[in-house]
Amino acid sequence: MRLMRSESGQSLVEFAVFFPLLLFTVSGIVDISGYIQAAMQVQAAAAVGAEYGTYPGNQSNTGGMETWATYASNNSQANVSNFTVTASDEYSCTAGGALQTSVPTCPSNAPYEYVRVTTSGTYSALIGFVKIPGSLTLHGFAQYEVQ
Repeated sequence: MRLMRSESGQSLVEFAVFFPLLLFTVSGIVDISGYIQAAMQVQAAAAVGAEYGTYPGNQSNTGGMETWATYASNNSQANVSNFTVTASDEYSCTAGGALQTSVPTCPSNAPYEYVRVTTSGTYSALIGFVKIPGSLTLHGFAQYEVQ
């Protein structure tokens, strides 16, 4: 006597086994790509603010640098909250030397002038992938020499 076997439910069993793995993988990709996009946004916003400060006459306009950095952050597609920005105008007697906020008296040449913008923001995961916290604090930094 031959046993009758049906294979009609095999696909359903395979789907039930592999669908959670697929869902787990896709949710991880979504959260990691969102984190990367948000980190790039925070860094790019710092660069935009510092670049504004390098234009002639803008180096002491820290409010303008902060405004441009905030504008750049607000007009991106990333999901960043609690965005903060700090801008400063700093000086050094040597290229790449220690920076200070007041204009120093340099022995031989005019001081080097730099603008610095730091940004930070919080990224909240969309799905909540295992091993990645629900929210991450991101930091951006840009420092340019004023010509």
